[in-house]
Amino acid sequence: MDQSLYFLTSLLLLFLLFIRFLRKQATQYSKSNLPPGPQTLPFIGSLHHLATGSLPHHALRDLARLYGPVMLLRAGQTDLVVITSREAAKEVMQTQDANLANRPAIYVAKVLMYGSTGIIFSDGPYWREVRRICTNELFTPKRVKSFSSIRREEINSLLKSFRLVSGKSPVNLSARTCELSNNIIISAAFGGKCKMRGMFLEILREILELLSGFHLSDLFPSFSWLDVKMRRRVARLHSKMDLVLEEIVQEHLKNRQQQKKRGEEDQIECDFVDVLINVKERGDLEVPITMDNIKAVILDVFLAGTETSATTITWAMTELIKHPEIMAKAQTEIRQAASDNANFDENTLSYLQLVIKETLRLHPPGPLLAPRLCKESCQVLGYTIPSGARIVINGWALGRNPDYWSDPNEFKPERFETHAIDFKGNNFEFVPFGAGRRICPGLKFGVTVVEEALASLLLHFDWKLPDGMKPEDVDVTEAFGLVAAKKEPLYLVPILRVPLPDF
Repeated sequence: MDQSLYFLTSLLLLFLLFIRFLRKQATQYSKSNLPPGPQTLPFIGSLHHLATGSLPHHALRDLARLYGPVMLLRAGQTDLVVITSREAAKEVMQTQDANLANRPAIYVAKVLMYGSTGIIFSDGPYWREVRRICTNELFTPKRVKSFSSIRREEINSLLKSFRLVSGKSPVNLSARTCELSNNIIISAAFGGKCKMRGMFLEILREILELLSGFHLSDLFPSFSWLDVKMRRRVARLHSKMDLVLEEIVQEHLKNRQQQKKRGEEDQIECDFVDVLINVKERGDLEVPITMDNIKAVILDVFLAGTETSATTITWAMTELIKHPEIMAKAQTEIRQAASDNANFDENTLSYLQLVIKETLRLHPPGPLLAPRLCKESCQVLGYTIPSGARIVINGWALGRNPDYWSDPNEFKPERFETHAIDFKGNNFEFVPFGAGRRICPGLKFGVTVVEEALASLLLHFDWKLPDGMKPEDVDVTEAFGLVAAKKEPLYLVPILRVPLPDF
């Protein structure tokens, strides 16, 4: 009897919540001037329009072609405004940046990122403090340059492994560039000290998988208590990640204490964890940070940096192997620079820079920029954006919009020779790293890894496809996920052309 009463009460509660939700929607959306959008169904809203089998950024681009560059979707109980034009993106990321720079509450991020206290999902005064730390401490040009020996060591190790199979066996370039990126960031963040490396990287992959999906807790906050399985999974994952990060932080604290006892404070390594501990111990922050905050920032650095750099390198090599004449031109430039000066600066390689730009245009690692939250109702291109709406900018669609790019689906690095367009947040048709207050603070760190890795791969090796494959046979399908990686691994045969130096 008690169980039956409990069931009936729960059913009645769900029904009342459903009716309340429908009435709220009817009242809110009877107002005019909202952005256009596809037809909605009761309760699920517009979600069925995304269940097409296409990747989310593809499906949203296709819908935007029908409903315009400012489009409103009703995703369960949440409003989702999708931006796919340069003018609208500028409104969101520059003109009204102050009102639209917050992040929506995302359950996975809240639990895994220690209350959303990293870089990506934090808000308010705390986020401004963390952003200053990233800009003035973690990712300064001097700091990025100080990691040059780490990058060079890891890249050289990769090159040596390719030399062993030169002209013989194909290598999985997708996997090897991912390993390279992981090694560089682990060394920069932890000083190379990560006893549970395998476990740490596996947890990162699972976190990225969770962040890539749609969850009941986010789409239907009123029914989040029903999402028991996902909540248990997130809690378990957080416990495992905290175990790894806590050991890393404690190891750093122990080493620092020992060095201070020996009077070697000035010899304390300056990896990311040490930098953040230094900032915490100075005690001069307007919003103090805790050890959990340090863990959250480090976790965000990995989430934002590992797969993105590797994905960009892989896509660049994919496009180059599909366009041999472009690869030859890039190699000629790099080898000429190396013959003139063995210690050439990758920044001086103008054509390589064009190749990287074109890769980021066609294949932005994060095709949908992290969602923003509308704090107060405002106007974007004449449409009313409701307070509390989530705003997503489809960076992938902007980079392939024929209104801004000729032959938008073609790989043509030369297009940037005549157009002074960069990816640093000044050109809103090209925003692979975002723009405005929320632009990626680690942009320079990530791009430097891509520049140096590509320059080395193209300097020392020629590359060919295995098993008689032709350039047109190379698959360019994207994988589903927060990062738009190449779905099928890229296998290429390295052929040593310029001898490696003695390391």
